[in-house]
Amino acid sequence: MQVAFHVGAFDTESDIPIRILRANDDILEEEGVVIASPEEYGNALREPLVALRGGVASAGMRDQAVMACTGRPPGDVDRLVITQRGLLAGPDRAVTAEGLYPLAPQRIGALANLFPQDEVEFHFSIISPVLLLQSLSRKRDYAELLDGRPPEQLLWSPVIARMAEAAQGRRLVVWCNEDLPLILPEVVRSLAALDPATPLRSEDLLLRALLTPEGLRELQDDLAPLPPQAIAARRALTVAALDRHARPGRMDQEISIPGWSEDLVHDLTDLYEDDVTRLATMPGVTFIAP
Repeated sequence: MQVAFHVGAFDTESDIPIRILRANDDILEEEGVVIASPEEYGNALREPLVALRGGVASAGMRDQAVMACTGRPPGDVDRLVITQRGLLAGPDRAVTAEGLYPLAPQRIGALANLFPQDEVEFHFSIISPVLLLQSLSRKRDYAELLDGRPPEQLLWSPVIARMAEAAQGRRLVVWCNEDLPLILPEVVRSLAALDPATPLRSEDLLLRALLTPEGLRELQDDLAPLPPQAIAARRALTVAALDRHARPGRMDQEISIPGWSEDLVHDLTDLYEDDVTRLATMPGVTFIAP
């Protein structure tokens, strides 16, 4: 059995790929793919994780976890997609004085040990630390979040490198949330291990929120003749549509963090882009680029 953990960072559109997959449950059923979210499995993963303390699950514990997540015998599932943003860190541990997601490597090893005989992989969406900090600072004091750490040191590449090491050769798929409008079909198919040519419904789910109705209709007409494999052409048309027909305020987000200047936001954004360039070529990382 294959097990894909979908564990996007906070403030990412991590629910969008899952909503698209659920809109194609007939296709997933044919492929033996089951989507499991906290609504289905509740604490069924937390309890064995706590009991094992990072150790390897027995065959019985593994089978119980599969049953709890799917309601099916393990033999009836070819690929299990487990989705929850908090599996690698709660909101209080996403940004700390130790950096971004410091517990993620340890959690990856523990999650893999729940399914020791299965083909386990991890799908992780990252986001600009500027946007992540702004989101988290709405619930926690900004100074408390960083605890004296300069924001310039909040980089994804160090933790992604440790996550890849903890994965021990298991597939680690990473993408930027900011790129999702252009790469969503690839993300969805990667999660479910579907053939690139598989047609799916509701693939424009995110674009419906980003484009005006007129822009969406125009893009749908332009994309209709293209096969799913025409990735470059689809992306070019999508970029053009977003440039011409984006809903006001949907493509830009105002940054308001106490003490931050516009120059600091620009500098941190440049650091993020450079950091993404580094992690995109890391050994052990499959990066979905636009």
